[in-house]
Amino acid sequence: MSAYRNIPAFVRTYRDGCLVDSDASGGVPITSRGVELGEGAFATLRGYRGRCFRPAAHIRILEEGAAMFGLRLGFDTAGLSRLADEAARSVAPVPAHGHGLSGSDAYVRITVTSAASDVESTRERECECESLVAVVARPLSVPSADDYQHGIRAAVATQRRVPRACVSDPNVKTTSYALPVLARREAQRQGAAEAIMLCTEGSLACGAMSNLFLIAGHTLFTPPTSTGCRAGITRDAVCEIASDAGFEVRTEPLDPGMLFDADEVFLTNTRIECLPVAHVLPLRSDAYRPTKAARLGLPFAGTERIRCALRNLIDRETRDGAPVES
Repeated sequence: MSAYRNIPAFVRTYRDGCLVDSDASGGVPITSRGVELGEGAFATLRGYRGRCFRPAAHIRILEEGAAMFGLRLGFDTAGLSRLADEAARSVAPVPAHGHGLSGSDAYVRITVTSAASDVESTRERECECESLVAVVARPLSVPSADDYQHGIRAAVATQRRVPRACVSDPNVKTTSYALPVLARREAQRQGAAEAIMLCTEGSLACGAMSNLFLIAGHTLFTPPTSTGCRAGITRDAVCEIASDAGFEVRTEPLDPGMLFDADEVFLTNTRIECLPVAHVLPLRSDAYRPTKAARLGLPFAGTERIRCALRNLIDRETRDGAPVES
């Protein structure tokens, strides 16, 4: 992945909607509330040939996060959507072979964080405070063709998902992202690419940084948002196109044992789209177990059908001349 890290990124920083710096950090102070307290939110988008998929949906969640922390974005939804597309277009196409990059697709992240430095103040702010908005774009790093064909390893994390009752809006991605980071680090130490998190009651919730789906026959199961999982943009899109791939969607609590009983297991997010899981390390176990498709030596045909239907939806919405999302 060294080639990925060395490719120059598009970086712009805005203070209350005004450009502060280009191709620089914008001078975020180390003593700011954003750095010291994690007071901020972010959105991650994928640009396809210079146009992001459903940017307004991502940005509306970002706006909710900014409002949660009393931060001024300095842009409306349409303005940030245009900025995200501009960032995606700025990423030069790269050869997709050999270093895990995806041709002309772009990773775009928009982060809003507090520029205030009154960390020790306990006075509740009565108005929105000054904020910094950073827009970063770079070539998208994607799983390998082998991962899509043969599936990845996932490990059930010891950390539990934060219940919906404990957060103002569980759909918001805050910059205080410790729990998913720690869950994924634990999984990676165990040789997995992703962690699978349980809710506090013990049923399946989601991946550390992804949503979770199980296929059983012609039914597509996914945990409800009451488990603490996010109603992700890709999750919603998969539920939207499931019938095109021949599946009925059911949202209900799922026992961890279903990871091995379901025909197929896959994860979704902006970066990976739909990625099958071939082996799972159960909680408090030292041995990976194959999911049903991997155990029987079957292709992940259902996951691939859903991914193809999702790709068709993405192509319709991001091609030249397609209506702009509002």
